[in-house]
Amino acid sequence: MNDHTTRDSRNPTPTDRFWKYVDAGALSDCWEWTGATRNGYGVMSIDGKVVYAHRFSYELHYGPLKDGECVLHQCDRRKCCNPYHIYAGTKGDNVRDMYRKGRGNTANNYGGPKVTEQDVRQIRKLAAQGVHYPVLAAQFGVTIPAISLIVTLKRWPHVK
Repeated sequence: MNDHTTRDSRNPTPTDRFWKYVDAGALSDCWEWTGATRNGYGVMSIDGKVVYAHRFSYELHYGPLKDGECVLHQCDRRKCCNPYHIYAGTKGDNVRDMYRKGRGNTANNYGGPKVTEQDVRQIRKLAAQGVHYPVLAAQFGVTIPAISLIVTLKRWPHVK
């Protein structure tokens, strides 16, 4: 993937094709991929295989990734290929980054970080007293499905 030699225009190298679709700017700016995408990430084909543009950028600038390594975005922009915005990490690092930045959804933060264990107890108490889900959703700043999942113990089952 790190072929830096330029071939003729009818047979460009992967590196030449990569740069054709990168809108590079200042080092602090995101360098957006302008080519094809998959799930919002830039993609290109190399030797019949789909390669993510941000991964290609990482290997172009820093060398090969180790087995199992992912390329994470500091900027959280899937199309960004700026080598100063990406870094190598594990799948676990990627998941922790996702939750730290508020993009995750777990059983104990369903409905967002606004819901606490105390809120869950209050939601269940009020629902048992007959308060309707839409009223609870508005009161606690979550969705009606979130209220339903809390009341039916499908979320926050450990809170009694």
